Amino acid sequence: MRWMGVKAEELGVEIYPGFAASEILYDANNNVIGIATNDMGIAKDGYKKDTFQLGVELRGRITLLAEGCRGSLSEKIIKNDKLREKSHAQHQTYASGIKEVCEIDESKHKPGTVIHTLGWPLDHKTYGGLFLYHMNDRQHTDRLVVALNYHNPFLSPYDEFQKLKHHPAIKQLLEGGTEIQCQARTLNEGGLGKLAIYPFSNHLCWKWSPE
Repeated sequence: MRWMGVKAEELGVEIYPGFAASEILYDANNNVIGIATNDMGIAKDGYKKDTFQLGVELRGRITLLAEGCRGSLSEKIIKNDKLREKSHAQHQTYASGIKEVCEIDESKHKPGTVIHTLGWPLDHKTYGGLFLYHMNDRQHTDRLVVALNYHNPFLSPYDEFQKLKHHPAIKQLLEGGTEIQCQARTLNEGGLGKLAIYPFSNHLCWKWSPE
């Protein structure tokens, strides 16, 4: 993400890290003309601290909202302008994603390799799977995505992720490695897509390697 930010700035893009869009701006004809960022440096009791900084208005010919899952401004526009009804869009579905970045042994590292799986340890009624990518500098990232419409109220996506890492194909890759960072987030699901898969142990797996 930092690399992309540098490249964008080289092309003349202005980036405002740490500032969240808090308001949609409209013109007299109710057309979206931009957004306003939130005020910074306000204490919990509403007091303006010495670091207070007033939000700014960012206006443009086109306003693109890319807030991620259930963005507050996006949801407001969708509701106010009845965009789902107008486009006959299906009801949005969501999933939970857990991700970690690890540094692994050089002998196991194959930059560019991609592994996608569906199935175990999830049951046949639960949609989800693993995404594993080999990156540079002996690093790889693995993540488990579990659709949030699972029926078992006791299912824990985090625990399922730990189970998945004990699969022989994944365990041998992680042994001796070091976790560098981890995170979790909610994801948008749904839409059209195609995936070529073939049986792999208890998984349905798709794999690509630069070799």
